[in-house]
Amino acid sequence: MSKIDYKIRVRTGDISGGDTDGNVYITLYGHADQAAETELDMENHDDFESGNADTYCIKATDVGRVVKINVRCKGGSWWLEFVEVSKGNEPAVKFIHNNWLGKKKDEEDVFLFASTPKFTTANPVEFDFYNKDDERVLFITDDESQLKKQTLILELKNTSPREIEFQTPDTDPKPKNPEGAKLKWTDWKAGKDLYHFQLSFRPGVLSEKTKACLKDPAYRLATLAKGWDMQYDPDATDFTDWISLLWVGENRGKNFAEALKVDPGAEPPKTPGAAAGIPKQARLHLELLKLSAGAGGGARGTRIHLNYRHLVYKDKEPKEVIPEGTRNQFLNIVNHQGKQYIPLHVGFVGSNTVLNDGETANELNLRITNTSNSETIMFTKNSASRFSISFDLEKDHEKKEWALTKIGEAVGIQIQWGAGDNAGRTKLSESHVDRVGQIEPGPKIQIAGRLEKLLPENSSLMFVRRDGERTLRSSIAVVSATAAAGTDWIYLKEPTSAKPDDSIELLKHEVTRENPQWKPELSLQGERLSWHFTYTGDADYGLGPGESITLKLSELKSSSPTGYANLYLHYEDIPGYWDGHYTCLIEKTPLVYRQGKVGHGDVGIGTDMEPVNYNDKPTPKLHVDVTKDNDGPHVPKPAAVFEGGNVGIGTVAPETRLHIHGGPLQVSHSTDSAVVELKNDKHTNYLFTDGITGHAHLRTDSTQHHVALQTGGGSQGNVGIGTPLPKSKLAVTKGLTVGKTYAEAHPAPTNGLLVEGNVGIGTGATAPTHALHIAGKDAALRLSGTKGKWSYNAKLNFGDSEHVYLHEDKDDHLTIHSKEGLALTGGPVTLGTNLFALAGVQNLRVIVGSIKENGDLEWGDGLNKTNTRTANGRYKITFIEEFKGTPSVVVTQVGILDEKDDNCITVLPSKTNFTVSIADVSGDAKHHEDTSFNFIAIGPR
Repeated sequence: MSKIDYKIRVRTGDISGGDTDGNVYITLYGHADQAAETELDMENHDDFESGNADTYCIKATDVGRVVKINVRCKGGSWWLEFVEVSKGNEPAVKFIHNNWLGKKKDEEDVFLFASTPKFTTANPVEFDFYNKDDERVLFITDDESQLKKQTLILELKNTSPREIEFQTPDTDPKPKNPEGAKLKWTDWKAGKDLYHFQLSFRPGVLSEKTKACLKDPAYRLATLAKGWDMQYDPDATDFTDWISLLWVGENRGKNFAEALKVDPGAEPPKTPGAAAGIPKQARLHLELLKLSAGAGGGARGTRIHLNYRHLVYKDKEPKEVIPEGTRNQFLNIVNHQGKQYIPLHVGFVGSNTVLNDGETANELNLRITNTSNSETIMFTKNSASRFSISFDLEKDHEKKEWALTKIGEAVGIQIQWGAGDNAGRTKLSESHVDRVGQIEPGPKIQIAGRLEKLLPENSSLMFVRRDGERTLRSSIAVVSATAAAGTDWIYLKEPTSAKPDDSIELLKHEVTRENPQWKPELSLQGERLSWHFTYTGDADYGLGPGESITLKLSELKSSSPTGYANLYLHYEDIPGYWDGHYTCLIEKTPLVYRQGKVGHGDVGIGTDMEPVNYNDKPTPKLHVDVTKDNDGPHVPKPAAVFEGGNVGIGTVAPETRLHIHGGPLQVSHSTDSAVVELKNDKHTNYLFTDGITGHAHLRTDSTQHHVALQTGGGSQGNVGIGTPLPKSKLAVTKGLTVGKTYAEAHPAPTNGLLVEGNVGIGTGATAPTHALHIAGKDAALRLSGTKGKWSYNAKLNFGDSEHVYLHEDKDDHLTIHSKEGLALTGGPVTLGTNLFALAGVQNLRVIVGSIKENGDLEWGDGLNKTNTRTANGRYKITFIEEFKGTPSVVVTQVGILDEKDDNCITVLPSKTNFTVSIADVSGDAKHHEDTSFNFIAIGPR
């Protein structure tokens, strides 16, 4: 059949806890065909949140008109409200559940039928069959006291919006027998063909004790007292066992029961019974007592069927007859023969932790011990006793904290049963990688190429989709196609979501069976891998008091989230004991503890291996390895982080963040520089020893950062270089060189200073512009000589000779000498008041500019250039730097608005701005007009 596009809309109930992180699958059923199961998953989307409606587009086989679906939720409970399925332009078909999935044990899937009015009217009945612990299970038991507790509940649900009534001889139309004759009240007793509801079981499902109970007249009398006549299959030759239930009315049932007590062959009374039924969208519960399963075949699964007939809708006259129908459900059969509790202890020997770095091959040892002081647990040659180990998996893109490992990491896990050379081993390993060539319903997959060899039954396949996601599926035998096609077919036990051109990793289940008593097997259920060990010895074998069986799990790799995962050990068909299971916690962690050989344990972080080589030195109590976690050669992951508190080495009372007592702190490297980083949230500085020269360095991470040498609390104390007794803030002996080139090439003169660049004295934040730049309020350069009382004879030379100089050759007398002459250029020169005097010179600022009619600046500097117009004919001009006093401002109009206009310009200046108002006063009414103008402002600087 061809594949078409379907649109699937799923609504999650808006109730607390109704969402799920589990995997959801859907299977479509139609009049023409059945589609393969498909997972509903959107990439980078949080599916199935409470109250959300998610829409998925899938490609599946054209099944014709969709009439039924199966929805499966693996890995959690989920409140499914409804599902809508549509294709092309056809109207959507709605499937209503409005209930939990996975809430009850073993209730991961549900069949839903189309809720179109026509379909629901014709198929209104659904059912469930479970015990008082909400388990869909039948127990195998030979204990009479346990049999009395085995009550199962038959839950009948009316899914239609109309009330259902149980048809009786009083109903119009009247019920008929298979031959077409109308039934009377005297005919109204349950039988093979007369029932309202009938449960059908495969042969061997019900135990002989249950059959005897169902045949006991007292059982029928008990149900009659509640208004139901019950009849168990009296014909042992039938292919199926059935239990028929017929509503006869409560009072009529009690009368019938009294008659049967007197005469077991009594006929039903002629008196009519009261009508009854199931209200719309309601449930009816019936209890069936003392139901247990037959022991033949041991623990297993089975399907039961519910047949219904003689039902009508009561909202019309004559009443509308509901067509006969059948529903089915899966039941688990579990062994409860013998003692309920088996004297076993199951736990890990040593640690239960695995290092979840995704690379370390972990090893765990699980021990099963007989804890009885006197009782031997026997495994008989025909018992087929079995232990099963299983754990949950997650897909590559999923984050399931309860999963032990990812599907891809499960390849390579090996489980060894028992100790010694004759232990049985089982391992899932990769055979080779191939490509999906073609997918057809069935389901089966065509391989683009030839397989190396046929896969054995129950081997497995790993599908690696183009996006890298892995999904695991169980398979059966591979059947070769024609030689000309050059392909093989793989027939799967369940549908797959594989697509053409996806990769297939053929996974081989390797079994080493040196121990002939236990047969190892591997199976896959959903996303849970299970390893089974079945006793197949030729003679009985006993596990005596205190004796143990050890299972070794090796090559276990995990990158699943840190936390706990469950390892399940199931045991079945052990003679004398109920079936049961143990759950053992495995901790996934980056920190592991391993017991040492001398009784003292060591701790590993990022490592699960014993130290290999410490040069005969003691192995560390704490071993941290982050080499596998690094994101790259330049992005190392921190090995340890301490948040809060102090760390002490050699002391139990650390007083600082790191307190080392009793020895020096050593930072070393065999060949490269030994570096200490001094770091805060923004910057990193370095103190290191050069690996080549051996020199010590103190370096900052930027040319903008500094090194400060402080003593005594910051502002106190001096720093000495070359002297232990500095008398100033910085004391340097021998000499000081400043400048990169000079510092590395030229030594300073003895007790002198050598500067490569400019020197600024009093310049502050301004960089010196000359070799010697003196600035400041009272900046002055003082030259003192060595002669006389007033230290004259100071001299300032220009150039490298005596051609140009200033010289105080005697006290208070300055000689200016220039070999080639002296020139005075620039502005006015004042040569003393006795020679001539100039008028006072004003220090003024002048700002000019032009403003457009709309207020924008046409040209000019020294003022803000934003829009200056404040209203019609009004402008405000602001200076960038204010005047020291109010300036004088002159404004002239650039253009004439109108020859008849008589404009009045008003200017109001201040130190920071001036305002201009241009008004037309030619008419009777004064009004302001926009116009462009030039201005000049002159004022003190």
